[in-house]
Amino acid sequence: MPEMSGTRLKLVAVTIAVAVIALVGWLTFDVRVATPACHLVSDPDYPCGGGEPTAAPTAAPTPLALTQGNVNCKPGVDSVDALNVQQHVAGLRVSQQPGCPAIGSEVASLFGDVDCDNDIDAVDALKILRFVVVLPVTQTEPCPDIGSPL
Repeated sequence: MPEMSGTRLKLVAVTIAVAVIALVGWLTFDVRVATPACHLVSDPDYPCGGGEPTAAPTAAPTPLALTQGNVNCKPGVDSVDALNVQQHVAGLRVSQQPGCPAIGSEVASLFGDVDCDNDIDAVDALKILRFVVVLPVTQTEPCPDIGSPL
């Protein structure tokens, strides 16, 4: 067997690693099963059931537990909350969970005003980001700490 140079050996190793990653990705590929076009079939014995569709039962909505800094009401305070505050400051549309109070609405205080200075600004977004990366956040008491319940 011919001897390989260091560069060629590295190239072979990288090629093998890429091939393994591609193979693993292919093996774990999320295969979705297509559902039959039920709206085109009226046969009651067809897997769709035919006939009139029945509405799924809906549970009564549960009130959201609000957290200081979590302005989109998704689990946890994260950088997306800071982005949402910046979007609000810029006058852009903010995407929130259904039932989540609008940023700037009065809840326990102004929703999104994490430093309790009676306005929502880039400083609020910065404080949320500092909280996310576990840097100290200075709050004026009795302002709730970011991450605590409102």
